[in-house]
Amino acid sequence: ILIYSLIKEFKLESFLEIGFGRGYSTFCAALAFSELGKGKIITVDPALEEKNLKDLTGIFPSEWFSLIEFNKATSDAFFKENTETFDFIYIDGDHRYDQVKRDWDNSKDLYSKFLLFDDYHLPGKMQKDMEVSNLVDTIDDESKELIIMDRRIFFDDRQVPDKEIDYGQVLLTK
Repeated sequence: ILIYSLIKEFKLESFLEIGFGRGYSTFCAALAFSELGKGKIITVDPALEEKNLKDLTGIFPSEWFSLIEFNKATSDAFFKENTETFDFIYIDGDHRYDQVKRDWDNSKDLYSKFLLFDDYHLPGKMQKDMEVSNLVDTIDDESKELIIMDRRIFFDDRQVPDKEIDYGQVLLTK
C-alpha cells in the first residue's frame, strides 16, 4: 500500500523490486502505474517460478503484465548487465546481512526519488536470517525514516496483536 501511494502521489515512472516473493509489491506498483497510464516495473528474484507467474495471470489484469519485466536472477547478476536509474527501488530479497549489503551497494546510486527496505526488525526483535536492520543502521542518510507496518493483510500474520508488531520498512528519499 505504501508503494502504491508513493508511486501515485509522486507520479513516478519506474520501479525496481529486488525480491518478488508473493508478488504483492509488484502488483501494488502495477495498479498504481496502470492508473497513471504509464510506468515500468522490473522485478528481480533468483527464485521466480513460471508456474506461480502463470497462476497470477489468471488473477490480475493482463495489461498489468505489460508493465512488468520479470528477471530470474540475483541482484548481482542483474546489475552486472543493467545500470539504468529508477525512480523507486524496493529491496526485499535475501534478508541476510551480506546479501542485503550487496543489494544496497548495487542500487544505492541508481534511485532518483525513493529507496525502500522491507523487513527492518526493531533492536532486540531480530529473527534468524532477518538482518536488514544491521545494514540499514549503518547507512548515514538524514532522510532515513522507519515506517512501522501492519502486515496483517497476510494470512500468516493475522494473529499478531498490536503490541507485537515489531518491524517495518525504512524509506530513503532524494
